Amino acid sequence: MTDVAALVTAAAAAVASVAALITAARGLRATRSVHIIVNQQRTDAQRYQAVLVDALRSAGVSVPADQSLVPPD
Repeated sequence: MTDVAALVTAAAAAVASVAALITAARGLRATRSVHIIVNQQRTDAQRYQAVLVDALRSAGVSVPADQSLVPPD
């Protein structure tokens, strides 16, 4: 009887583990999709900023250095 209980417990644990793995895989897929979108938006913004800086410099406007690149004091 103890052997049957152990077998049922092991089977239940295996089913729960598979369910947890499926849920985690879905979460990773969703996270990956969001990261792709965010990274593309960042790349697009950087390209647009570079075009704007070039346009300003071509027009003779002094463009300040990128303050995000300066380490804090």
